[in-house]
Amino acid sequence: MDTGILKRAAELLRQGEVVALPTETVYGLAANALDPDAVAKIYELKGRPAFNPIIVHVCEIDMARQCVRDWPPMAQKLAESFWPGPLTVVLPRSDEIPDIVTAGGQTVGVRWPRHALVTEVIRLCGFPWRRRVLIVPVKYRLQRAVLRNAPILILDEPTSGLDAIAEEIVIRSLEAAAFSRTTLVIAHRLSTVRFADRIIVLEAGQIVEQGRHPELIARNGKYAQLCRLQFLSDRDQQAATAKVAF
Repeated sequence: MDTGILKRAAELLRQGEVVALPTETVYGLAANALDPDAVAKIYELKGRPAFNPIIVHVCEIDMARQCVRDWPPMAQKLAESFWPGPLTVVLPRSDEIPDIVTAGGQTVGVRWPRHALVTEVIRLCGFPWRRRVLIVPVKYRLQRAVLRNAPILILDEPTSGLDAIAEEIVIRSLEAAAFSRTTLVIAHRLSTVRFADRIIVLEAGQIVEQGRHPELIARNGKYAQLCRLQFLSDRDQQAATAKVAF
């Protein structure tokens, strides 16, 4: 990561400006969540309805606790189990959170994203910030691509960090968006590319395999190995999730 760029992004955020930053899934607009004027710029730029609350992003649990009035034991357990990652904790907001962030509501959504760049920018800022796009807008972006009849789609990790239900929704949208158009997908989540006409497997910058999903599985090479490892990882994650008490 270019530390100079990260410091510049943090500087702009501290000045009340809006900066485009990535999460695990998509790019979006970020602003200081504690600055009502800065957050208002997001609404203005995106035409976001004033009744639509937004999510505050943090880089540690202690920062999340500052955003809410009360931090119950269950919130601590969930945060320790799933953060950083695609989990949003919704709790009564603290007095520091402006009305514009919650659309006048009494609760606020807080999340610690699993993305090194984002985490570092938040750390450099020293305050939580909010973003325009999260999981659901991935689906909407694909739908807009269909409506605008874009001839080529380039998607970078479209399902990274999603749970199984959200991933399936995005994959269905992806399949619809990719119909009758050239689509390039960069993915570690192999479920995203299982229906691709050609899958290219890279290792150390070199192409080691290519073909369709059934062909690559039958070869029992690198792609098949990755599929097996990912299946085991997903199964372990599901087992760990089941152990969390509610």
